[in-house]
This record gives sequence, C-alpha cells and structure tokens, in this order.
Amino acid sequence: MPESIATTASLVGRLRARDSDAWSRFSVIYCPLVYRWARQAGLQSSDTDDVVQEVFRGVTSTIDSYRNQSVSGSFRRWLWGITRHKLADHFHAAAAHPPAVGGSDANQRLQELPNKPPEEIRDEGSYDAEAWILRRALGLLESDFEERTWRAFWRTAIDNCSAAEAGEELDMSSRAVRQAKYRVLHRLRSELQDQVDW
Repeated sequence: MPESIATTASLVGRLRARDSDAWSRFSVIYCPLVYRWARQAGLQSSDTDDVVQEVFRGVTSTIDSYRNQSVSGSFRRWLWGITRHKLADHFHAAAAHPPAVGGSDANQRLQELPNKPPEEIRDEGSYDAEAWILRRALGLLESDFEERTWRAFWRTAIDNCSAAEAGEELDMSSRAVRQAKYRVLHRLRSELQDQVDW
C-alpha cells in the first residue's frame, strides 16, 4: 500500500470491519505472542498450534466486544484473557481424557496460569511482549512508506540520530526528517492504538 493512500484506521477497527489485510497483519504480529504464551503454559508444539487456532477463532468472534480502556497494554490483556480461556478449555479436555498410564496434571497446570499476561516472563534475557509487537508491526509498516521516509524515521527514532544528522545523510532538511518520523510514528500509534507505548 503506497504511503499516500495508507489507511490511518486502527488495526482493531479494521479487524472489526473484517478487512482481510488487517487480519493478516494481526496474525503476523500476534500469532508468535500467543504461541509463546501457550508454550509457557506447558503445552507441546502440536497442542500449542491447536490452542493458537482456537484463540484466533475466539478473537474473530469477539473482536466487536473489545473496548479500548485507554491503558497501555489493554489489548494484550484482552488477548491474554481469550488465550487463558482457550488454555483452560484445553486443560479441561485433557483432564477428561487422561493418558492410559499415569495421571494427568492438567488441573495443576490450569491453576498455575496467571491472571495477567505472562509478559514479565523473560527467558534468555531477551523477551518483552511490547518490544516483540513493536518489532513485528514495524516490519509490516516498512513497505507502506517510501524508502527515504523510512530511513529518516529509523535513523531518528531507532538509531537516535538528530534530525540534522539524518538529514545530512539522506539529503533532506531537518524539518523533512522530523515530518517523516512523525508520519511513521503517527501511523504506528494509529494502527496499534494502546498496544505499544511509544
């Protein structure tokens, strides 16, 4: 989608409108996060795939009921609520059909699920749900902007260069660099609403 006609509607708004591109973006951004949550709950890979599918089915049927609480991360908490519910369904089903030998620890796993998203859990010292979402969203947005606009944004917002320094590198005025940064940030904030605090 060219920069000049890129929509400024939020991702949630476009999901409610059943925009297929929005659902693709949503999947790219959030599928790995939901997958990670399911794995942290102790599911095996094959079970995790099933739960992720159920979570996305749940999002599809309940997206119209989501209400932005104007609090950073409220969408993730809402998504975690759906994920937790689907994990509970999985553990209940597993408890109803225990393996032939031994017992089932499904109830114990269910009781161990936190009420809040396990965002604070950091394995290998590098996981942060908000940073993950931000990186995924930026990866999707890059193709929506002209290369020079994107580079001006990246140099100032990510690499922390001054507008003057980035402008010199890109043969742009400082004002044009600031405008480029603003356009990308505006689009990011508009699309993700409360999902990132940047």
